[in-house]
Amino acid sequence: MSKAPIAIIGTGIAGLSAARTLHDAGQAVHLFDKSRGSGGRMASKRSDAGSLDLGAQYFTARDRRFAETVRQWQAGGWVEQWTPTLFQSRDGQLSPSADEQLRWVGTPTMSAITRGLLGEMPVTFSCRITEVFRGEQYWTLADATGASHGPFSHVVIALPAPQAAALLSG
Repeated sequence: MSKAPIAIIGTGIAGLSAARTLHDAGQAVHLFDKSRGSGGRMASKRSDAGSLDLGAQYFTARDRRFAETVRQWQAGGWVEQWTPTLFQSRDGQLSPSADEQLRWVGTPTMSAITRGLLGEMPVTFSCRITEVFRGEQYWTLADATGASHGPFSHVVIALPAPQAAALLSG
């Protein structure tokens, strides 16, 4: 087991899944996200109108391993089945859809899933990482304010490709 923690940049479902797997295997992790909370494309925001899901509306679980994970999330109260009334349009006419795909939503919002995965793992929010560099033995991160974070034994970058490319361009 590494003495220095593993840095994970991004607290969307990918970053948090990696963090949870590493944490559960006994590795120390520290997460970073530019936003004020977890979620990435499953983020939820509060407004005067109530809570709003800004990204994914729902998700499906076609892979049996992921379906088992979703059942665990359901048992934990993080998700529930979503049963919308669906229609299809053909020749300008609407008719009920025969689509029987099981759909899931976070409860009470989509970010419940990422908040559940985050648990008590250490995280720094509102911190946009702008540089990742390796010293002789460890990695260091620099953020947009010029602050340094580290040392880290490894770095996991769990960001959308354009953001990851910009971060790694140097």
